[in-house]
Amino acid sequence: MESIRDLALELNRMLAEKADTTEIAALLGKVHAMGGPQMTILATMCRNGQDLLDLERVRQWPDEHAAALGNFIRQMPYIPLPSSTPCGKKELFIAEGLEDASVSKDVRIHLWRALVMDGYKFPCYMPGHEWKVPRALYDHPAVRNWIVDTKQEGWEDIRCSDPVFFGNDILKQFKTKQEKAALEAIEKDSPSGLLMPLDIEGRKLPAKYAKAALAKRAIKITTYLYSNNKTFNRQFSPRMLLLFVCANWNNDDTIPFVVMLERDNPGLVKNSLDAFGHDALWYTLYQRDRFNRATEAARRTLNPLDRTLIEFGCNPRRQNCLGLSYEDLTV
Repeated sequence: MESIRDLALELNRMLAEKADTTEIAALLGKVHAMGGPQMTILATMCRNGQDLLDLERVRQWPDEHAAALGNFIRQMPYIPLPSSTPCGKKELFIAEGLEDASVSKDVRIHLWRALVMDGYKFPCYMPGHEWKVPRALYDHPAVRNWIVDTKQEGWEDIRCSDPVFFGNDILKQFKTKQEKAALEAIEKDSPSGLLMPLDIEGRKLPAKYAKAALAKRAIKITTYLYSNNKTFNRQFSPRMLLLFVCANWNNDDTIPFVVMLERDNPGLVKNSLDAFGHDALWYTLYQRDRFNRATEAARRTLNPLDRTLIEFGCNPRRQNCLGLSYEDLTV
C-alpha cells in the first residue's frame, strides 16, 4: 500500500503537471476512503494543494468524489488574503463554488457540508475589526456570530441559531449563592425550584435565567415560562422560540413545544423565514456538538421533529439563494 507521503508527492506532481481532473479526483477519493487523519496529513503535505482552488477544474469534478474534494479543502491550511479579511483564498473559492450553478450540485452540497457541518475552522470575529464576507458563507457559525455581534441584516433571527449568540458564557454569570441555586434548578429542569424563590422575594425573572433555561434545554421550565410568565414572553417571541428550539434542541422532546407554539400562533411555522429565506426546518441543520460539527440529528433527514415541521408547512425541497434545499443537505 502506498504511504500517505507517497500519495502527497504524487498529488503534488499531478497538480504541477496539470493532470486530468478525473485522475486527481480518484487519488483524493482513495485517501478519503482511508478515513482517520489521512486527508489532514495529505492536505498539509501537499504544497500545490491551492491549485485545486480553480473553478474550471471543479466544474469538471466527478460527483462520486465530491465528498473527497470537500474534505480536502476543509483540511487545507488557511491561505490569508489581507484585502478580504477574514476570508482567505479557499473561503472565497468555496463561496464562488457555492454560487456557481455550472458546478455540479453534488459538489456544491459537499462544499456546504464541509463549511457548515464538518467543523470547518474559520477566523473568530474580533469586535472593531471590519469583515467582508460573501453571502454564500453566511451559514458558518463564526459568520453567523459576526452577523449578530455587528447587527447585520437579519441578526434578530440568526441569534436564535446558537445559544452563544445571546451572550458569551451566559452560564458563567451565575455567581452568587442564589444564582447557583437557580442554575441547579435549571439543570434539573424544575420550574418550582427556579420560580418559587423569585416569588417569595417578589422578584421578576432575570433575563439570564431565561437564556440559561433555553441553553440547558430545560423544556419543562421553558414551557411553563412561555405559558405563564409575561417577562419571559417580552424577552422571547414565539418566532424566536421556534427558531431557537429547532436549531439547538432538535430532538423528539422538542415536538410538543413546537406543537404548542403552532397551536397558539397558527401559521407560525410556515411563515417564519429569516432574511436569507431560511425556515425552521433549515434551522435544524445548525445543531452542533462540542467539536463544532453537526450532530446526527442535524445531518439526518426526516427525523420526527422535521416531519412535524413539514406537516406545519415547511417545504424540504424549497431552495435557498444558492439553489440548495434542506433535502439536499441532509442524508
